Amino acid sequence: MSRRKKLRMGRARLVFLSLSLFGAFAAISACGGDDPQGTGGSGGSGGAGGEGFVCFPGETEPCYTGSLPTKDVGACRSGERTCNPDGSGFGVCAGQVTPVPDDCATPDIDEDCDGVFAPACPGANLFGSRFGGQGDDEGRSVAFDAAGNLYATGSFDGSIDFGGGALMSAGGKDVFVVKLGPSGEHIFSKSFGDAAADQVGLSIAVGADGSAVITGHFAGSIDFGAGSMMSAGGKDVFVAKLSSAGDVVWASAFGGAGALQEGLAASVDGAGDVFVAGVFDGTLDVDGTPHVSLGGQDAFVAKLASATGGRLWSVALGGAGKQSARALAVDKDGNALVGGGFEDSIAVGASAALSAGGEDAFYAKLGSEGGAPMALAQYGDAMNQAITGIAAGGDGGYVIAGRFEGAIDFGGGPLAGAGAEDIFIASYNAAGELVFAKGFGDKSSQIVEGIAVDAAGAIVMAGRFAGSLDLGHKPPLPGSDAFDIFIGKLDAAGAYVYGYAYGGTFDQVALGVAVDSMGNAAVTGSYFGSIQFGADPLPSAGQRDVFIVKMAP
Repeated sequence: MSRRKKLRMGRARLVFLSLSLFGAFAAISACGGDDPQGTGGSGGSGGAGGEGFVCFPGETEPCYTGSLPTKDVGACRSGERTCNPDGSGFGVCAGQVTPVPDDCATPDIDEDCDGVFAPACPGANLFGSRFGGQGDDEGRSVAFDAAGNLYATGSFDGSIDFGGGALMSAGGKDVFVVKLGPSGEHIFSKSFGDAAADQVGLSIAVGADGSAVITGHFAGSIDFGAGSMMSAGGKDVFVAKLSSAGDVVWASAFGGAGALQEGLAASVDGAGDVFVAGVFDGTLDVDGTPHVSLGGQDAFVAKLASATGGRLWSVALGGAGKQSARALAVDKDGNALVGGGFEDSIAVGASAALSAGGEDAFYAKLGSEGGAPMALAQYGDAMNQAITGIAAGGDGGYVIAGRFEGAIDFGGGPLAGAGAEDIFIASYNAAGELVFAKGFGDKSSQIVEGIAVDAAGAIVMAGRFAGSLDLGHKPPLPGSDAFDIFIGKLDAAGAYVYGYAYGGTFDQVALGVAVDSMGNAAVTGSYFGSIQFGADPLPSAGQRDVFIVKMAP
């Protein structure tokens, strides 16, 4: 028998004895000479008042009604109960916390007290940050390294502070590159530009060694640390490689006679060689090899050496109308997967495709050694369509995404647009066979700006929308007359995983998306007004500000 129980029984016996003695004393007093019959002795029955007395009134003791193995594990805690005033027993166990099912909204709390933390809800906010000053700032592209560090590029005007001190633009818009740790902590941030014109980072990719490659456009001059580069006329392409510490490895500029040359997308293969795709008019000189546009703007793809940035091969994709390569990925075999839009016709070497009218989407697969394309496909009707995102799967498959009006067919039957611009997603296996194709939209505009594929083949997409957006879960994501941000995820079969909308009174847009090895997603873009990813709203400081948000798988 426990010491506590012995003490409790001892107290009960003392109380019982006290009450019994009191009853006996009362009985003796009642036997006075005034009662010749002696009947007052019956008062001794008062001793029965000790029955049911199990604790001392006001006594307290710890208590716990949950399963004993869960006590003091995770969120579970014991409480305290108090003996009732009549000593008949203890009251409720106050203050105890017993097991309940884990809540994915609080992944840092073990609510079921089994010693295991539940994963966060699909797409739960891990961190969301705002960066910017009084000028116009924009996040354009984001990437992860193998350690889960996050890289982003874009442009800023004035000042911007990513946590390492304010960066100041030299004049107009300058390029920024920032590296953040897995929890959003600042590692390095750098800016590049001059006082004469605008310089804008449009895409970033990270190699296996943690080095980062950025591309975009610049006018005037730009110096990444390897010497100043001058634009040849109008906007020229820049490509720069930075070490994992942010130091320049090499930098190149491609330009020539023409008003516009832009690097719109970058990727890195397993050997560290660099791929760049974009648009140009006039002449584009890639490390001594000129490409001349056939009519208006043409698209280009170039492969550069990892160590030096020297040209390995380059190709123009052109025709009578405008052509633009907006999306780029490298598959597991080192082939370049390119997507974009074209008018009239598009030709790569001896391969060509014709537009059905307006702007059509194109997909091209270029071998790791260049040469004739391995595939060239056209998608669209007489309305406008374009690929804006492409991602390579680890199994050799790939996913394309973009915008469309009218109807578009990827091999499984036409998808019909609901109104203005709508979103399409099409997934193909390693043999080039369609896995699924889906369209999303309503009478307003919905535009996907980027996609990424995780190790399980799930697809994360981000962009902007007006009206409402149904990604497969009811109710649809609510929007407004202004553009709001959407971030959504589908599994490898195209089924809904999550969808979130973020916005306010003014326009917001997500432009870049990436996934890490754990399936976490990062998205960057810009917004004006206020946006809220977590508990607190993030008001913009001036004009548009940069946002970077990281989300659970």
